[in-house]
Amino acid sequence: MKYLFILVLLLSVVAFCEEEAQAPVVTLDHKGIADNAQKDFFSLTSFSTYDKLPKEWVVTKNKDYKGEWKIEAGENANGIEGDKILIAQNEARKHGISTKFEKAFDPSEDGLLIQYETRFNKQLTCAGAYLKLPQDFKPKKFSGDDNYIVMFGPDKCGGTNKVHVIYKRLNPNTEEWEEHALINPPSIKNDVEPHVYTLVLGKENKFELFIDGESKKTGDLIDDFDGWQEEEIDDPEDKKPEDWVDEAMIEDPEDEKPEDWVEEEMIEDENAEEPEDWDEDEDGEWERPMIANPDYKGDWKPKKIDNPDYIGEWKPKKIKNEAYYVDEDTWKLSKIFGVGIEIWTMDAGLGFDNLIVGTATSKDAALEYIEKTWKVRKEAQKDYKEWEEEQNKTETETETDSESESESESDSESESESESESETESETEEEVEEVEEVEEVEEKKPEKKEL
Repeated sequence: MKYLFILVLLLSVVAFCEEEAQAPVVTLDHKGIADNAQKDFFSLTSFSTYDKLPKEWVVTKNKDYKGEWKIEAGENANGIEGDKILIAQNEARKHGISTKFEKAFDPSEDGLLIQYETRFNKQLTCAGAYLKLPQDFKPKKFSGDDNYIVMFGPDKCGGTNKVHVIYKRLNPNTEEWEEHALINPPSIKNDVEPHVYTLVLGKENKFELFIDGESKKTGDLIDDFDGWQEEEIDDPEDKKPEDWVDEAMIEDPEDEKPEDWVEEEMIEDENAEEPEDWDEDEDGEWERPMIANPDYKGDWKPKKIDNPDYIGEWKPKKIKNEAYYVDEDTWKLSKIFGVGIEIWTMDAGLGFDNLIVGTATSKDAALEYIEKTWKVRKEAQKDYKEWEEEQNKTETETETDSESESESESDSESESESESESETESETEEEVEEVEEVEEVEEKKPEKKEL
């Protein structure tokens, strides 16, 4: 009965906790927020408003891309009712998905803004989670071979840990695309919390990079990026003359090795003696063992002197670089035809949401959108995690208290049994003593004599 009582008590406590400690879940109107914000941007995709992939987003049919995509909650999505994102499903596979705009976006008018959220099922070990904004392309054949205008987002693998910012310009002299990457990019946020990345490429060749709504990097699109052509280059036709002397130091021809210079590193041990049991027929001719020469000085080399014929280090002459050009309006990028995610990852569960493409002038609207979406999502996830930890702590304490109470009850029963056994033993001992006394009295009675 006691154990039954404890069980009923525990069930009552659990039921009470479930009623009192409801999980903190937020209702977020993804669709309403996204619909209201559409007017502020050229393109906005909120995957949380879909139950399956929207028709505008096409998974590439390229045979090298076997990774699958789904819209689902994924892990670490607690805190918001019905929260969903686009998730790359497989590890050790290439994933490709894209959407093509009905009309190309021209950043040369008011600059470019890119913003999107990421969320990982676990910390990245080797994966990219960046976006590509391609030139004209075919979504069903989308791959890494498609030329992109901008690549932006986190990448982590081996020694790589950075937020890529790469843009391409068409060289007017060579008519080839040239890549320019941010020289000192910030590190990624590598955890399971949601994060939002924002890039603004504006007029006067200025850029600004935000992570979670905070400015992390600002600078110039020319000075802070690599890949630029030099004004002059080495003449590939210029050859070094055969009689050109570029050795600044030479060995002194008059320097001679001293007569006492010792170059033998090992010598025979003169103190060694042939063992008495040495048998030349079986062991061969005995030889003294070699030891380090205490007088060894190393290899002798003549000293170096200045070369009287030295002309200097030869360098090819410089000529004009035909590929060099000056572009004061670097921020005026070529037209963008869509958004693509083209990644190779060793980690499954890379999530994407709230993908925005707009003008640099929409920066304030983008940061406001962060407040309405990402910030709410992050706080809800944080609150849920804290609640979950508190629940786990409470359950652990309850289990501990129950175990202690059970042990106490067990101890009490043991004590009662011990006392009962002691009383029984005492009663038995008293009965034995009484029997012994009766026997003694019987023995002391006088024997009856027959008359």
